[in-house]
Amino acid sequence: MSLGRFLLGVIELAAIVVPIYIGAISLRRVLLPGWSGAASRLAEIVLLVSGLILVAELVGVVGLFRPGFMIVASVITGGAVVGLCRRRSPGADSTPLPRPPVTRVVVGLALAGAVAVTWHWAVRTQFGLEAGMYLPNTTWHNAPFAARFVQEAQIGLLHFTEPLRLSVWFYPQNSELLHSLGILTLGTDVISPAINIGWLVLALLAAWVIGRPYGVGAAALIAVAIVFDTTMLLLYEPGDAKNDVMGLFCLLAAIALLVNGEAQRRASGEEPGSRPWDRFGFGPLLIAALAAGIAAGTRLNMLAPVALLTLAVIYLGFRGKRIRTSALWIGGLVATSSFWYLRNLITSGNPFPWVKGLGPIDLPHPDQMPIDVREPGTVAKYITDLPVIREIFLPAIRDNLGDLWVLVIAAAVVFTLVAIFNGPTRTIRTLGVVAVLSFVAYLFTPLTAAGDSGRVSGFAVNMRYVAPAMVIAMAIGPLSPLFQRSRTRRRVVLGVLLVTLLFTLWPSAPLLGDIAASAAVWSEGYTLPALAFALVLVVVPVVLAYLWRQPQMRLLAVTASVIAGLGVFLVSYLKTDRYVESRYDPDIAKASGDVPQDIVPLIRWSRPLTDQRIGIVGTSAAFKQYFLYGKDLSNRVYYVGEPSANGGYRPILNCEDFRRRVNQLEIDYLVTAPYHDVGLRIPAIARLNEAQWAVGLPQTRIVLTQRGFTVFRVDGRLDPGTCEV
Repeated sequence: MSLGRFLLGVIELAAIVVPIYIGAISLRRVLLPGWSGAASRLAEIVLLVSGLILVAELVGVVGLFRPGFMIVASVITGGAVVGLCRRRSPGADSTPLPRPPVTRVVVGLALAGAVAVTWHWAVRTQFGLEAGMYLPNTTWHNAPFAARFVQEAQIGLLHFTEPLRLSVWFYPQNSELLHSLGILTLGTDVISPAINIGWLVLALLAAWVIGRPYGVGAAALIAVAIVFDTTMLLLYEPGDAKNDVMGLFCLLAAIALLVNGEAQRRASGEEPGSRPWDRFGFGPLLIAALAAGIAAGTRLNMLAPVALLTLAVIYLGFRGKRIRTSALWIGGLVATSSFWYLRNLITSGNPFPWVKGLGPIDLPHPDQMPIDVREPGTVAKYITDLPVIREIFLPAIRDNLGDLWVLVIAAAVVFTLVAIFNGPTRTIRTLGVVAVLSFVAYLFTPLTAAGDSGRVSGFAVNMRYVAPAMVIAMAIGPLSPLFQRSRTRRRVVLGVLLVTLLFTLWPSAPLLGDIAASAAVWSEGYTLPALAFALVLVVVPVVLAYLWRQPQMRLLAVTASVIAGLGVFLVSYLKTDRYVESRYDPDIAKASGDVPQDIVPLIRWSRPLTDQRIGIVGTSAAFKQYFLYGKDLSNRVYYVGEPSANGGYRPILNCEDFRRRVNQLEIDYLVTAPYHDVGLRIPAIARLNEAQWAVGLPQTRIVLTQRGFTVFRVDGRLDPGTCEV
């Protein structure tokens, strides 16, 4: 990538983000008077993300998702917000947020913990920034959705990625929408591998903000860091486009805003319930609702924690003010989450198309064949199955939570119970109940124990679905007065958490047995660059903020910011240039454990293609379809199936209809691939052989064959009339 093209992309991205962020700062000052420091930055980030999502949805839903239109819309939006805020004075409650003194040692330990976890994540992020994103969910639907938004200049259209019963095209896509902004402006997905580590840092910031009014920000941060450094997140989130960590950040941000809003009200000394918006205040309640809505619009497994948090907010409202509180909360929630569920309602007749009925009432749902990645199943299904628990669940828990898994679970349980029975406020006690019920919801969440009873292969890979319950428990537990009654108790709690984090970061084989998977991350290389990455993300912003708070050092802060900005720009350009050249290099893909070897020739073939329409069939190609988008993301990839009722998509079971569909999609290349275990229990799928429907025709020519994969060049329309009976 040329320096000029990169500079243009950065300018375009800044022109979209900066106006909305300026508006977010103005709005935060009006909505959160008396707020400062980390809590203010957290609120501004939530407002920024909300603004980006809303602007992109409004522009994209009418087919104008292009850099110019996005810039104009962002400038208008940011300017309008600034103008409106200038006409309004800050809210009446300007009581400063409580900030009990903490020692520099404690702050240093919090920073060290944040740097260590970010460093660990940065190792895997560096691989993504060198070679591209390889994990299955990313290449199956996360990244294709983001790329398709840009290709179509449209937000909201269904992109049928395969014919599975999951109907992933109905998933909420706030995360993918943000990924698409990088592709839209830079012309490549170089930002995408680094986005999740950004969400990690923000989640740690939210944890600090949760504990800060009670003087235990460090303990809350370290406790949450333990969860984020477990294998269940470490091996799947950094360096890829999966969206669990974004949802977790938004959940923690919502809780942080509520906790700080309540702390400010309590610090004001006023009688509880004596003023409008009662316990939390208008601003904190609204911004927390926006954060919760972003989470619900990002991942389906966030719906239960967000719904429980909604019930908690309603319950915590004072008598006579619950309707007003509920209306404000639900309004903010709907603003940042409803787009995708409204799309689902319009296209399928059901905002949650996976729910086929409520008791005796049948609901509209996609007309899908019963084709599954794994047999559906929940953890609750096996809750009394001792052999499955002993032989499958416990080893997977140990692998996912690390050598000290018992201590991690014990900490989450103890923190939850202490929050419920000894929380400093009614809000904290209620949040403890939310954590418990979120865990119960996990037990009944679909696919948490997918697979047949002999394997339950989905339990280990989907254990990350329990993370919302765990981060809530770990964030609020240290706030209990039980842990704050003396300096000794605070030190013991922080010490235990630090030791647990250390063993999560660096498992010790001689002491605790086999080296956990998280330890293998350190052997992937990139260790020193990853440390520099972590320091830039965590330490540099803290140092610059500290300098800015000293009036006599503001010139130094500005100078340091400019130098840091130029350094980041230069490194980013060099990284981007290298990324564009090495992204999905077939030799790197061949060495990657995340890529089946039989698909490497497919990557080698598709990488240099540009502006081609590629049709695919077979789940082996569907799960890795993002590889086919090409080096410049200009190829359009379509699964060759047939649309069905209520937004469904089904495999085509006969030659005539298959050829007609290929003609309809105007395919340049057709890739036929194996289905492997997916759907092979269905006789109609097991008999499919789409390669035979395309071979030997005057319009098709085989350009590649490899272990069940066949690539055809398609020149002209296929004749359905020549299909053999």
